[in-house]
Amino acid sequence: MPSKPSIPRHTEKTPPTPPDTDDNDSSPTTSYCNSSASSPSSSSSSSASYSSSGETDDHELPLPPPPPPTQVLDEDKKTPDRHVPRDSRMIRLTGLHPYNVEAPLSDLFREGFLTSQELFYVRNHGPVPQVHDADIPAWELSVEG
Repeated sequence: MPSKPSIPRHTEKTPPTPPDTDDNDSSPTTSYCNSSASSPSSSSSSSASYSSSGETDDHELPLPPPPPPTQVLDEDKKTPDRHVPRDSRMIRLTGLHPYNVEAPLSDLFREGFLTSQELFYVRNHGPVPQVHDADIPAWELSVEG
């Protein structure tokens, strides 16, 4: 009778236990995330974080997105959307009008995990209506059916 092939046994290794720390220890704290969502008591004056070996990690934090556009682009001044300020970084997919755009991948990567409103893709089938703040309180919504 043929012998059965032996199946290798899987042995899992457990991660190392962290070293004991003393509350009075003045050594740098390990930081695994260098973000702005740190505790309120932490100092924001230093941009360096510490690796688990205690060495500083001087990588730069991502910059906040630029302010929203405030001026209408020259190419939009001759379209029905001549009242809408737009970000010049966006890539137009269908010509000037309707406004269908996507952000360049390089700008999306630079922006980080969250996409700002200025770099969010746009799909339109017609002009953007011009709305005045003074008119909004008089609007009514009717749902029927």
